[in-house]
Amino acid sequence: MILVSAAIIISNHKILIAKRGKTKSLPNLWEFPGGKIEENESPETCVVREIQEELKINIKINCHYKTVQHTYEFGDIKLISFLAEYENGTIKLTEHTDYKWVNIDELHHFEFAPADIPIVNKLLEDGIEM
Repeated sequence: MILVSAAIIISNHKILIAKRGKTKSLPNLWEFPGGKIEENESPETCVVREIQEELKINIKINCHYKTVQHTYEFGDIKLISFLAEYENGTIKLTEHTDYKWVNIDELHHFEFAPADIPIVNKLLEDGIEM
């Protein structure tokens, strides 16, 4: 099982989504950014590190949001998502080809990676305060 953590980053009542690179697994699909949890690393530490590495911004984790298990052709993943706040920095894409700040009700307009879809559905259902 591949352990992955992701951040639902909120700023100015919008959520940050990122488009996966053309050469990555699941190319051109949208996701909540994050990455693989390294050995002896907590999911929270991982997602803060990954956001800094991949987007060059700093975030503050608020709380766990939803954990999803999904089977892809390349293996099983456990995706642990967190609600987070944008703190500072200017986004510079190093792994993704695009990003957008979207309203919660716009999420269904984007084609998300399959493991992210239950998180999208929960966000739409919960209508979280941003």
